[in-house]
Formats: sequence, C-alpha cells, structure tokens
Amino acid sequence: MMPRQRQALQQVAEHVPGRERLRALVVLLSAEGHSASHIALTLGLAERTVHQCRRRWRQGGLASLTDAPRSGRPARADAAYERLLEKTVQRDPRRLGYAFARWTAPHLAEYLRQHTGTALSPRWVRGLLKARGFVWRQAKRTTRYLQ
Repeated sequence: MMPRQRQALQQVAEHVPGRERLRALVVLLSAEGHSASHIALTLGLAERTVHQCRRRWRQGGLASLTDAPRSGRPARADAAYERLLEKTVQRDPRRLGYAFARWTAPHLAEYLRQHTGTALSPRWVRGLLKARGFVWRQAKRTTRYLQ
C-alpha cells in the first residue's frame, strides 16, 4: 500500500463516521497483516464482511469505501428542509409573527410546509429534531404567561 493511500485511509478512519470508517479500518488492519478472523473479532464484524471490504478495496480503491446508492423512496426532508428546521426551531415564534412563545411539533410542521412545500407529520418532525440532538417535550397547557 502506498503511503498516500495509507494517509487517506487514516483520515477516513479518524474523521468519517459509520460504515466508511469501518471499511477503512478493515483495509488498514489488513495492510498491517492481520487475518480476516482477527479483524472481524476486533471490529465486531462477520468474516464475510471483512472479505467483502477487502474485495471492494482491491476493485475500487478509496472510492470504494463510500456507500452505494440504496433503493427505496427518496427522503422527503432534503438538506434544505433540515437546515430550515434547525434554524426555525432555535428562533422565537413570536419574532416570526406568531402568538405562541414555544414551538409545538404541529406548528413547526405547518410552518415548514408553508415555506418549503414539503408536508411532514408532526411525529416525523419530532423524529428529525431528536436525530439532531434537540430535546423535545410536550408543551404544557397554561395561562400563566398570557397577558
């Protein structure tokens, strides 16, 4: 293995999450002379997976580490929708002209539908928020803050 390839694999192994990282680790450990059974045991993979990663590397090099496109319906919430979601949930709804002080999932879903044209259920919006690390709780029904 060329030093440049080793350096690129180490970058992927250190900075890229998910399956690409695992594939890079498999190739790096293979280059150090470890057996497929040892690599599988170390990384918690099946030996078959280790052999597949090695074969992909031989056939496609660094480009083979990335995931291939998967079948299925494309996601309705694209990157622009998700950026707007994160930006909106961090803003006070009153500054956008609403009478309420906290976002609820139904209000947020409706706001995003109006601005993106993509209609998602409030439940799906809550899931997107949770995946991004936002803590989401049910709003309490109270008149305490009303004037």
